[in-house]
Amino acid sequence: MNRLKRINEYLFMIFVAVIMFLIGITVLHSAVKEPKFNYENFLENQQEFMDCINDTELFTKAKDFHSSFLDLELEEITEEYHKLIKTANCQASSVTSTYDEVKEMALIIVSAAQEFYNSEDIKIIDAVYTTKEQYSALLQQPQEYLFFALNSDQSRIIAFTIKPSRDEYVVQNLWNYEQSDDVLYTQSVVQKLLIVFNEIKQ
Repeated sequence: MNRLKRINEYLFMIFVAVIMFLIGITVLHSAVKEPKFNYENFLENQQEFMDCINDTELFTKAKDFHSSFLDLELEEITEEYHKLIKTANCQASSVTSTYDEVKEMALIIVSAAQEFYNSEDIKIIDAVYTTKEQYSALLQQPQEYLFFALNSDQSRIIAFTIKPSRDEYVVQNLWNYEQSDDVLYTQSVVQKLLIVFNEIKQ
């Protein structure tokens, strides 16, 4: 009987220890914030990435691909993209933004979408897409984020990219208003975009 009591007490102590451990981890996680994007740190780490890659032609190929991949076929985009990522086998750092900074970007995109549709009644799709860290480093730019916005009756869709620069955020819409209700066109472009912008932030 005493032995059973001691076992129960021992199990209870383990249970309490596990609970305290989990509480400690939660408190620690909430106390440690993601480091904010810093452009100077980005430049410093970018140089380290370039030194590690040691192939200037690869950076040129990546930039050429990024500027033209929407004109390629899906299979060709997939092949060229994976070839670039496979070759960029060095660690990239200081290219990402924090969740708070992405939220800040979302507010900028809301304003851009309202201006695009000439209406305050718009909807931003919750899922935000971004590029892999190595791919961003190959482009020699911070991570770029992809947002989608719908008009009030959801008959039109527009895609925006946004990325931090030294002093501000750079925003670009990826097609014009006349194209935004062309389902075949927008579906085709979105398929291509999601090969490259393949990381999701909710």
